Amino acid sequence: RVPLPMIDVLPVGAEAAAGLAAMHASCFEEAWDAQTFRMLLRMPGTCAHVAWTRAEPAEPVGFVVWRRAGDDAEIISIGVLPAQRDRRLGRRLLRTVIQAATCDGARRLVLEVGESNAPARALYTQLRLTEVGRRRRYYRKAHGATEDALIMARDL
Repeated sequence: RVPLPMIDVLPVGAEAAAGLAAMHASCFEEAWDAQTFRMLLRMPGTCAHVAWTRAEPAEPVGFVVWRRAGDDAEIISIGVLPAQRDRRLGRRLLRTVIQAATCDGARRLVLEVGESNAPARALYTQLRLTEVGRRRRYYRKAHGATEDALIMARDL
């Protein structure tokens, strides 16, 4: 395992849309564009955080976008750049959301994850999320394939 660099996780707004889109494209087959991120981040209750290295120049290595909806804090998207995985950055991003959502009065954390994404599912289970539902054929994959999304949640 490669040592974890010093990381800061900082809130960002709609001005970060292009950078979020670039990271999303590195993390997922079905990438969202900058306009999608701008739209999301202008919605009431939506927040984003980016994990940055403390090295000069600072580089983004991961992100999370989430929103408050009633008593729930919903993870809309979370990703760690492929070259930065296995460094506990996903855990750090999720803990940032858990802390922020708890301070904001949310009572439950909810997210969706691809059924085949074993590393993410393991992380979510370690952080006490459990499967509460399934969305059939939710994710579009390469060559027209689809994958079920597991809905996972935990009380805050």
